[in-house]
Amino acid sequence: MSALEGIVPALGTPLDSTGRKVDREAAARLARFLLDSGVNGLFPLGSTGEGVLLPPAMRKVMAEAVVAEAEGRVPVVVHVGHRSFSVLPHRLHGVVPVAAAVQTALAAAAAPAGPLQPTRELSPLTHAAA
Repeated sequence: MSALEGIVPALGTPLDSTGRKVDREAAARLARFLLDSGVNGLFPLGSTGEGVLLPPAMRKVMAEAVVAEAEGRVPVVVHVGHRSFSVLPHRLHGVVPVAAAVQTALAAAAAPAGPLQPTRELSPLTHAAA
């Protein structure tokens, strides 16, 4: 993969009227709008906040919708992290389905970053070393 540069926006995750499912069509429209606007990449589920709060099935739908819409035109970096450092290494079942969707859909990368918000946990290094 070449260096990622330029404008790579994080996408909000559109939900249906119940708030319990990703609106796949709206996700595709959002990705298409950004692509037509000339972005250099797409970052679904990242840094807008809700990605770390969604269950794996919803993350998978969002990742697949954006990667399918991008059709290889730009890199897609899918955030697959979790909001808790203690959960991230121990609950891979939440990350693996999304990472598999990313690989299957040929996204450019997966971003397994931990939380950006303050955490009450003693140390992320304590959990990583365990």
